[in-house]
Parts: sequence; structure tokens; C-alpha cells
Amino acid sequence: VAGATAENLRVAGPVAISNAIPGSLDRQRLPMTSVKARVDLGVDSQQLSDLRVALLKDAMLTGKGEFHPADKTGRFDFDVAGLDLQAIHNELKPTRLAGPLNVVLHPGGQDVVLKLQDAQYGIHADAAITPEQVTLRQVSLTARKARLELAGTLATVGAMEYAFKGKLADFDPSLWVKTGKAPARSGSAAAATHPVTA
Repeated sequence: VAGATAENLRVAGPVAISNAIPGSLDRQRLPMTSVKARVDLGVDSQQLSDLRVALLKDAMLTGKGEFHPADKTGRFDFDVAGLDLQAIHNELKPTRLAGPLNVVLHPGGQDVVLKLQDAQYGIHADAAITPEQVTLRQVSLTARKARLELAGTLATVGAMEYAFKGKLADFDPSLWVKTGKAPARSGSAAAATHPVTA
């Protein structure tokens, strides 16, 4: 645009979105009631601040972040409070998860670290995402004394090959889902390598 500068191409101000019919994913709805934030979108940087995403059952996601288009780098830091997994999908057990979610952007992709827990459950994940592959450096699910650990890769192009290995300790799916099966034997381990067929 003739005469355009970084300043006069800047858009800034509050943003508010309301969801008139919130609901769980298994009901083909979004488990979100509203989104509020301030944005500052410019040529050199794009900033998000005062983010407040109101979820079902009084859960809340708050945070802020910044992205730099020139070098494709950025960071977004979020905090989750009171997250009920059953509000997301009705087959999951009720929770009150809380903790940080951090996303670091770089030219090759993004790194995601999630640490959520409540009095009974824990979800920890450390992953790297690129256009070609998702790498799970470490994922753990805990519920009471039960524990599942998982690491591996999943290709997102071509044959979508995957390779995972994991460890189970008294893992009981029924602690997480209503239709969970019998507990897995303590100390068992598993590994899988396979192409995914479309």
C-alpha cells in the first residue's frame, strides 16, 4: 500500500466473542461461553493480552503472548483454572484441573508444555510440533496411584507413520472414562511402530 507504515497498518483494541449455545464436544458444540482479550496487531509484532476464555463449569483460561512475523518467533503463556474434562466430553470423569500451558513459536514449528493437575488427576505433556511431525517428548497421565507414561513421534504427512513407547503402572482407564476397561497390570510396558492408513 503506497504510503503505508508499520504504525498506520496497526490494529489495536478489545475483542469479545460470546457463544450462545455452549456444550460438550460429544454434542457437537464448543465447551466455551465467551472470549475476551485485547489485541495489538502490527506489521512487526502481534500481541495478545488480558485473554479470558470462559469455559463450562466455571473453568477459565487466561493468558497473554506475542508473535513476531518477521522471524516467525513468539511465546504465549496461559493459565488454566477449574477445568472439568467431563464438560469437554461427557464420557470423561469430572475434574478440577489447573496449571500452566506454554507455547513457544519458532521458524520450524512450536513447542508446547502443559502441566495440569487437581487433587486426583494429573496431565503433563511436553511436545514439539512441526509441519511434518508431532514429537511427544514426554506425556504422563496420573490418577490416584495409576500412571501412564508415553513418548514418541507421529508423522503428519505421507503415510503418517508413528512410533510410540510407554509404561503403565496400575493404570485403570475407568478412572478417566465412564466406559473404561479393567486395570492394566502394574509395571507393564508397550511400544508401537506402524504406518497409519487413511
